[in-house]
Amino acid sequence: MLRSLGEQVVEAGRPKRPPRRTSPKTDAIDAVRAARDALGQPPEQLPAVRQRGDHQALRVLLTTRRTALAARVAAVNQLKALVVAAPEEPRAELRGLPTKRQIAVCAALRDRPTRSLEHPMTVRALCCTARRIQALQAEAVALLAELERLVAGIVPWLLELVGVGPVSAAQLLVSWSHAGRFRSEAAFAALAGTNPIPALVALLQRVQKTYRAELTQLKVEASQRLAPPKPRHEVVVLLEDLDQAALAALQYARQLNPLSITALHIAVDPDHARELAHLWAKVQIPIPLEIVDAPDRNLPATVEETVAEMVRPDTEVTVLVPRRRYVGFWRRVLHDQTSAELTKVLGDLDNVNVTIVPYRLRRRGGLTPVPSNRPETAAPDRQSTS
Repeated sequence: MLRSLGEQVVEAGRPKRPPRRTSPKTDAIDAVRAARDALGQPPEQLPAVRQRGDHQALRVLLTTRRTALAARVAAVNQLKALVVAAPEEPRAELRGLPTKRQIAVCAALRDRPTRSLEHPMTVRALCCTARRIQALQAEAVALLAELERLVAGIVPWLLELVGVGPVSAAQLLVSWSHAGRFRSEAAFAALAGTNPIPALVALLQRVQKTYRAELTQLKVEASQRLAPPKPRHEVVVLLEDLDQAALAALQYARQLNPLSITALHIAVDPDHARELAHLWAKVQIPIPLEIVDAPDRNLPATVEETVAEMVRPDTEVTVLVPRRRYVGFWRRVLHDQTSAELTKVLGDLDNVNVTIVPYRLRRRGGLTPVPSNRPETAAPDRQSTS
């Protein structure tokens, strides 16, 4: 009406609030503040009033369709919950079906009076919810067709662009409500959610928060002192097979000079375990081999349970994991990463230290097992006496 009378109409933004809200607040006072802010700006920077007509029609259709889709999602979640809590007969009929098929089957369900009261009431709830989903889906489809018709009548070339559909085109027209709505490409990117600056800033802030929390945990106080060493130190060498990598780990275990050394093998394959025990006795390694069965073939869980039984308050346990370092990308891909998984599992145990003993393949030479006629080192002597 005002524009028809020749008056200039602009859209005033939210008025600036005082730093301290001690003054009264009413609609009239807010209107005066908004008018004063508008009078203090150049006329060319004042946004024009939002367009009515086609733009308002697109706006209400978009809002209605968005509400219908949100209601459909809520109804689908309700239907899933009803299926889970339904009696055995309808639940067995609906279990395993895709969502669309479940909706169609539930919409066609009929009451069975011969059943208990729970059964017909659950069937009725399933049927009503499924029909509501179908009605909301039909409403969303009809609104989408109406949006496409309106957009094609306003800017038909917009629908010809790659990646632009009726909803995207309608939202673009609604957001671009008047000339000067976006003063730059950066402002348009920020409104469209494609501006990388806010997301990058949030990511950096989260990383900085994580670093600060980690530094707080790692900080050393001036009053802290080293704890006395534990009287017992035991070493466990995890073995998958008896090869050069395993010999290197066993040799390193002897260099640690612990109270005892144990070679641990988790028997996932019984035949392989028997072959390993036979080869172990043939090579005559002066370290006991302990073979633990894994009936469920869960290697990390069995290792964690076995090592946890060795932990005592006066004992420090060191677990050596041989790692074969393969040369070349395809060699690393073809072999599994069991050592990394074992390190992650054992690292959560108290009084347990995990050490990776690397062995690079294609390296000439190797370790020679200690012959049986040699005098053994101090570690096996203490092991035999303990």
